[in-house]
Amino acid sequence: MFPPTHVALIPLNDPMAEVNGAPSLGKVNAYRRGVDQPQAATMADASATVYCTNFRAIHPTRLSEDKVYLAARPSPSPDLANSLFTFMVQRENAAYVLLACDSLLGQPDRITPITNAAGVVIDAIIK
Repeated sequence: MFPPTHVALIPLNDPMAEVNGAPSLGKVNAYRRGVDQPQAATMADASATVYCTNFRAIHPTRLSEDKVYLAARPSPSPDLANSLFTFMVQRENAAYVLLACDSLLGQPDRITPITNAAGVVIDAIIK
């Protein structure tokens, strides 16, 4: 289990923290203020590469550890996923793509969603 000090701070490449598609330290800090996160003093403090590295290293492992608990709970969006676990898989996969972690790191996502014929996520392969 990871210590509770691992908090996913809003990175520079979050589309909600960019201005016209470009990184903005001011917008990152405004977003962070709005969600009670510490301010970034420099652009390096909000590094997208560091965020993606941690996201890839920590999240899949934690999701795998919590699978039994999450799979027993209903999905908040049954049209996308059949359980809370598969909903989290779908969201993680979308975030990895949205934040361009694959190109920043030159590594694929460690989580591969498995979908049914209707496109609903029903399981996942976690490497």
